[in-house]
Amino acid sequence: VTVNDGNNGGNYIVSYINNTTSRIDPLGVTVSGITGVNRAYDGTTTVVLQGNGATVSGVLSADQNSVSVVIPSGAIGTMADKHVGTGKSVTVTGTNGLTLTGAQSGNYAITAATGATVDITKASLTLALSGGTVSKTYDASTVIDSANGATISGVSVAAANNTTLYSTDAVSGFTLAFDDKTAALSGKLVNLTGVNLTDSSGQSVTGNYNISLTGANIGAITKADLLLSGLSAQDKVYDGGTTATLSGSAVLSAFAGDKVTLATGTAAFVSKDVSYANGAVASQAVTLSNYSISGDDAANYNLVVPTTLTAK
Repeated sequence: VTVNDGNNGGNYIVSYINNTTSRIDPLGVTVSGITGVNRAYDGTTTVVLQGNGATVSGVLSADQNSVSVVIPSGAIGTMADKHVGTGKSVTVTGTNGLTLTGAQSGNYAITAATGATVDITKASLTLALSGGTVSKTYDASTVIDSANGATISGVSVAAANNTTLYSTDAVSGFTLAFDDKTAALSGKLVNLTGVNLTDSSGQSVTGNYNISLTGANIGAITKADLLLSGLSAQDKVYDGGTTATLSGSAVLSAFAGDKVTLATGTAAFVSKDVSYANGAVASQAVTLSNYSISGDDAANYNLVVPTTLTAK
């Protein structure tokens, strides 16, 4: 220290005190070449980090061979969302467990870790129908819908075969269909044909799963009534018998495409005698017997013959 006092500093005695407050801070460096460990969807945004080829930039040239990065087991990063995707960006907040090693590593500090990506693939999921019953009246289709008169009671869908719905993911809707259209009183196979999955925020997560659907034998289709129409009974003169003659053309109201054939039966007055009412000849009921149906789809119907035919 030079003191300009006009006397070459002779007027002063200079003392020196050690500086105890100044410091040398570590130089900030950036780590790159980190990757996320590819995995299947698990409902989280967390990604395990790896980086056998990770490098450190910003190290002074003299220290290039004396500083490297260590990515310890359990180091993690995060994605912006949890969904399936390829090459998803991974954010490494702070150092997240990353450390520097080497003879000069103490002179440096990690300030950023950039460029990490990860692939998230779909999780396997098996969903199966559980409990309840599904029923409807035959309508020549496999459709199960309340608009078609189907009744769905107590049916639920649950994960099966050691698979799971992750985090808050849940089944928010599903569709069903009978395995075939034929009538059966019970034990009919109901297929699970589609599902909607959402998380607790209402966000769709269906696309994050490879889904296998399993049905259950919980269905029933009752026979449909098949009305015979188009016939009328003819009046006749007393002949001592009950046989009645019909006119018109028999019509069956089967569903389009169904193969049902009518086998003609007989018609008879309820009495062989002339019926009177208030002194005048009156009509009496005519009943049909032994009518039947056959054909590929006949087993799906109950034949209903008219009960209101009358004649004199």
